[in-house]
Amino acid sequence: ALIWSKMSTGLPIEIRSSLKGQNYVSFCRLDIDIHR
Repeated sequence: ALIWSKMSTGLPIEIRSSLKGQNYVSFCRLDIDIHR
């Protein structure tokens, strides 16, 4: 659900990370960098 809600924003970087799945940690870190 967390990833789905972020996909609504339409950020390609987050979508690429979500496709990998294994790099879920990196996905969260990228989200933090974007907010900052």
